[in-house]
Amino acid sequence: MISVVLYDSLAVDEVPDTAKTKPLPDINGRKAIQITGGTAFKACTVSMAVAKKSSVAAIVMADNDETKGCELARTIAELIDPTLPRE
Repeated sequence: MISVVLYDSLAVDEVPDTAKTKPLPDINGRKAIQITGGTAFKACTVSMAVAKKSSVAAIVMADNDETKGCELARTIAELIDPTLPRE
């Protein structure tokens, strides 16, 4: 399962403290984080900044393989980056 969600009022660094987050290298100059845990399906999310108070999340469930899900989520984030506005 793949999902892409745009949060128009949630900055990338405003993810709830209950999530397992890990900083990632910037994606084309955009701050990025990886979010894991919290579901029985081992979903992985890569969230990156769009603007000061908005972000986009690529969410992947890859057949209970969290590592593969994170790799795919990162790839999706890199692919959608050029379509996003810049501040």
